[in-house]
Formats: sequence, structure tokens, C-alpha cells
Amino acid sequence: MLLAALMAALASWSWRKWPDTFVDFGHELYVPWQLSEGRVLYRDIEYFMGPLSQHVNGLAFSLFGASLTALVWTNLAILSGVVLTIHAFFTHALGRAAGLVTAATFLCVFAFSQYVGVGNYNYVTPYLHEQTHGVALGLFLLLLLARASHHPSRRIVFAIGVALGLTFLTKAEAFAPALASAVVGGALLFNAHRPSAQRTAGTAATVAIGFVLPIATAFFLLAAQMPLATALRGVAGNWVYLANRELTVEDPYYGHNLGVAAISTHALEILEAAACLSAFGLVTLMLERLLRRRDWKWTIACGLVVAALLVAFVDVERWFHMARILPLVSAGASCAFVWLCWHRRSDPRFRTHFLLAVWSVFALVSLGKMLLRPRFSHYGFALAMPATLLLVALLLFVMPRVLRDRGWSGEPWRVAFAAAVLVAVGSLLHISNLFYRAKTVAVGSGSDLFYALDSRIDPRGEYFVAALEWLERDMPRDADLLVLPDGALLNFLLRRPNTTPYYLVTPWEMRAFGGEEAVFARIAPVPPDYVVLAKLDMSEYGPRFFGFDPAYGQRLRLWLEHNYSTVAAIGHEPITNRPWLRIYRRRDDRATSVELPALTVGS
Repeated sequence: MLLAALMAALASWSWRKWPDTFVDFGHELYVPWQLSEGRVLYRDIEYFMGPLSQHVNGLAFSLFGASLTALVWTNLAILSGVVLTIHAFFTHALGRAAGLVTAATFLCVFAFSQYVGVGNYNYVTPYLHEQTHGVALGLFLLLLLARASHHPSRRIVFAIGVALGLTFLTKAEAFAPALASAVVGGALLFNAHRPSAQRTAGTAATVAIGFVLPIATAFFLLAAQMPLATALRGVAGNWVYLANRELTVEDPYYGHNLGVAAISTHALEILEAAACLSAFGLVTLMLERLLRRRDWKWTIACGLVVAALLVAFVDVERWFHMARILPLVSAGASCAFVWLCWHRRSDPRFRTHFLLAVWSVFALVSLGKMLLRPRFSHYGFALAMPATLLLVALLLFVMPRVLRDRGWSGEPWRVAFAAAVLVAVGSLLHISNLFYRAKTVAVGSGSDLFYALDSRIDPRGEYFVAALEWLERDMPRDADLLVLPDGALLNFLLRRPNTTPYYLVTPWEMRAFGGEEAVFARIAPVPPDYVVLAKLDMSEYGPRFFGFDPAYGQRLRLWLEHNYSTVAAIGHEPITNRPWLRIYRRRDDRATSVELPALTVGS
């Protein structure tokens, strides 16, 4: 009941202020809407993740109608399941208080958060549903492993395989930690129970059947609508691109997120965060000695003093910086708990050690995409979440037990770190609140209504609304629309399809889909009636603006200007003296060219 009340309060506080106007989330509405209208993923729409999430959302739109509200309530239902799973898992591992604290931390820090200017990094309107669905399935797998450690029935084992298969159909970053946890968990349970070879083979076969079943089902459903090679690539999702170094570690965007662009700097940041946590731990151990013969009132008073000092002297940047320690914590916990399970399988605390071992492995592998640059913001809402909850559980529930086993009280430690966690969570909530208070620009209407940032902070919301109003007023009802390089939310709110297969063309997608010539080859046969060109800064990927960089869509822009008329210019870019957003309409007085123009000096 407490968690339900907290979730309701956080949802109300942030209500309809989660998405971003141009970046990412629009395609999370557009693609399932198009699937509910009869288009086929991978055949009609280029997509680079697995098929599960978009078809789940497409089914929700088919059942409840295509709207932002329908997707929000679907995601809130999934979020409720995630909260209950976290609560159940840590309750089994460390007790009811641990279940309550970790689930509440998840809700406050990650579920409804916004720590950067772009929305979408939350569990209500995520930048990719494959990420949130993958996390949900991964946590469900951990709960199944918890059940298997207590009662390894064939039904539970089969469910573990199915959960793995479904996670595979989301994205690689979700499947890898789930697979690692399942393998480690299976090895630890095998070592603990030493089943016969026949039973081991039966268990492995059951898991394999469960794993293959959803993947094979997805493949055959897709293969009925497209060539086998296309169906296979669709089922493989983004695994297809991971072997290409140009699209992973050598890509400026992913290299920056992983931290390989400045390894020494990030390593020093990790060591600095570890030093800060260690210093605070040493101070807390001193409090343990000072308060060991005092009653609980002194301990509570000490916690209040610690909280007051942290509020006064630690700024929010320091709390964000503490995310850097998560890889060390996860790696250390993985080694410690796996070792305890392997060498002390008859220990009465084996199940606790087993649950913390599989969660620690899940947390460590989840950090793979940001291993040298972990953070609570951006991808951290999903990838750093398991490690953060692990850190909270270790500090507030595991370490006090360790101290008690060695003759200490453990309560001063728990109270001091509880004060630190409360102050940190409050600071992060304050940052999200600053963003949500500034979201006053209404976008869309009715069941599609949400709010964007005030134009004095970020003018993109105002520009989006202006473009939406112009297109609603002047674009014919039967016209189609292409938005470049991002902004499929316009298509969805207008309920105007994009006849091309491309709803998103960042520099990464441009390379992944074969380059400008390959993209144009699929646009030219079905030239859209209207095109919106937005000046979204893509410099994190290398080139900056689509259409104004020779390496990024400049020939496509020249093709547009030759075959289309500019009918509206919205916003103004003071540096380049160009409009921020342009709306083009296809000319009726000439045949549309099917060749890209050559670049010349001054183009």
C-alpha cells in the first residue's frame, strides 16, 4: 500500500510531462500505430531492434485505441509489475524492509525521473520500449531464479527459458544481463544440489525449449509476411549491428557513452567516487564505536546530524558523481556472493547469497554499455538501476548484518547511510522537479496531450506546436508526411502516415541503413507529399545538422529544394541565420527526380 501510494503520488506530480517533442519517443507512438493500421515491421518500416515491444504496443493500440494515454496506462501497468518484482525479490533476499526500501528507491530515482533536457528516460514514456520491457523481463527472470532456488520445478525452469527467449526479442543490452544471470544462477544451483546427469540434461532441455519457443514463433510470424532473410534479421534485432565496430565502439556517440573516449579521466572519476564512499564508511565505523553503548535516541540524533551536514555541504553534482562507483560495487558483490555460494553451499544463508549473486551479475552486465561512464541520467534510468538498488541493499541491509556478526551494533552504520540515501534521493527528486515545473507548453490535445519545456528554456516545444498547428490547418487530410531527421510524433499527432520506411535518420541510422544513397533509393519511389526538416543537433554522432553537412544528408536536402517548395519556416537560428524548422510541399508542376544531385561548392 505504501508503494502504491508513492507511485500514485509520483505519477500525479509528473503527469503528462514525461516525453520529448522531437527526440525518440515519437517513434514509440508512431510505429505501433502503424502496426495497428496494418503495416509490417521490417518490411514496411525499417527497424533495428527486436519485434516484441512494438507488437505489444501495437496490440495495446488495437485494443484500446491509438493514443498517448493508452500507451501511458499500458506502461504504468508494466511499471507496477516491475515495482512488485523488485519488492518481492529483495524481500526474499533480505527481508520486507529491504523490499520496501529498494522498490521505493527505484520509484523515486528512476521510474519518473528527468535529469537532462531531453525527456524519455523514464518508465512511462521511454526512448525505447525494448529497454524498459527488457528490464522488466530480466527482473522477472531473476524472480523465477529465486523461486527455482527454493523449488526448482519443471514449470519454473520452462518459464525461465521463455523469459530468456522473450528478452532476446527486445534488444541485446537487455538480453545479455538476463543470460549472464541465468547461466551463473544455473551453475550455482547445480553446484549446490549436484543433480544426476539425466536430471541435468532434462533441465537444460526444458530451458532450451522455453527459450526457442518465443523466438521461433516470432520468426514464423514474420516469415509469413516477408522474405526469410528479412524475418531472420528482424528476430536478431540489434545483434546484427554489434559486430560492426563502426557502429559501436568506434561510433562517436556510443564510444562517448561507453567511456572509451577518455578512459583515464573516467577511471580517475571512478576512483574518486570510491574514495568518497570509503571515507564516509570510515566515519560511520567511528560512529559505531562511539555509539556502541548508547541507546537508540543517540543513534537517531546522529543520523539527523549526518543528514543535515550532507544537505548543507554536498551538492547534487556530487550525488550524480557517486554513480561512478557502481561498476566496482557490482563487480565486487558478484565475486563475493558467487564465491560464498560456490564454497559454502551448506551455509544457512545460501539462498540470500544466491539471490544477491544473480542480482549482482545482472547489475554488472547491465552496466556494459556505460561501464566506464556510469550515471543515473540518460540510459542510467534502466542500465544503472539494478546496480543502484544493489548498492542501497548492501549499505542498508547487508553491511549491518556483517557488522553484527563481528560483534558491532550495525545500527549507527545503517542510520548514517540511510540519511545519505534519503538526502541523495531528495536531491535527485529536486532536479526532476525543476524540469517538471518548467514544462508549461501544451502539446497535442485530448488523450494525446502532454507538456513541453517553457520556450525560454528550450524553444523546441514552441516550434513543434507551431509546426503542428500549421500542418493541421494547411495540409490535406489525405497527404502523407516525412519528418527529418527525427520527429515522428508529428505524424502520430496528425494521424498522417509516412510512406517511406524511415521514421528516424540520425547519422548512426544513416550508416546502419547503408548510407545516403541507400536511404534515398527507398524514399524516391514513394516521395512524400510534405517533408519537415528540423535543425536537431546531432553532433554527438559526428555530423551536426541533417541536410547541412556533406556527410549527413546534404544531397537529400538539395533534392528536396529542387523538387519541393518551402511553404513554411518556423523559428530562427541566430548563428546561421536560418529557420530552425522548414516545411516542404511536393511540387505538382514537375515530375519528382529519382536521382540525388551532386554536391557543388556553396551547396
